[in-house]
Amino acid sequence: MQNFLEFFITPGCTVNVAPRNAIMGGVRLEWTFEEFYASGGVVSFTDRVAFALGIHSSQIKVVAVYKGSVVVDYMIMADKEDKNEARTLKSLDKLMTNVVQSEGAA
Repeated sequence: MQNFLEFFITPGCTVNVAPRNAIMGGVRLEWTFEEFYASGGVVSFTDRVAFALGIHSSQIKVVAVYKGSVVVDYMIMADKEDKNEARTLKSLDKLMTNVVQSEGAA
């Protein structure tokens, strides 16, 4: 596993870097920006991913949306009250892989 961190800073800017337990994901949708936002945009995307994983939409944070068809970078976090965060994230990662693979086979 590799982690990449990219950002641009200006002189005098302070950057704090801290590890975070989350699943980072990215998806390319074969839509235009207009289609993406006309169908609910980030809120709809977050709700659909949450529904597919059986989690609350507040656990999903969209980090960026940009052109290239439409590319959505997002992260999934365990519930703040979860005492088994690492196990939960591992389970969600497995579930997400299964959902994506089963959708691709359909």
